Amino acid sequence: MGYPWAKGRFPLFDLEMSRGDCVEYLKGQSIPLEVPRSACVFCPYRSNAEWRHLRAADPAGWARAVEVDEALRRPGTVANRNLEQAIYLHRSCLPLDEVDLGGRDVTGGVV
Repeated sequence: MGYPWAKGRFPLFDLEMSRGDCVEYLKGQSIPLEVPRSACVFCPYRSNAEWRHLRAADPAGWARAVEVDEALRRPGTVANRNLEQAIYLHRSCLPLDEVDLGGRDVTGGVV
């Protein structure tokens, strides 16, 4: 459905800038801002640092992530139908609200 008068523009894609390129550009402009990568609140690919940031900066988002994590293991849900093992959002395979997020991060990259 869209609006014929509206045209989406994606200048960073047009310039073929990667996330790292954008971070370096911001540093070069003396912009004192750390931009976290975008992700759904329940993205299972978050590092411990990203989970900690979500918990501290977005309590509602953290609560939603914990809710989704619990729902993944609730009997009868579509997400776990015909699976023999429980599903967890965190790579430790523990309930999200029980994970020690203070340890060493196991993923690299820009947080």
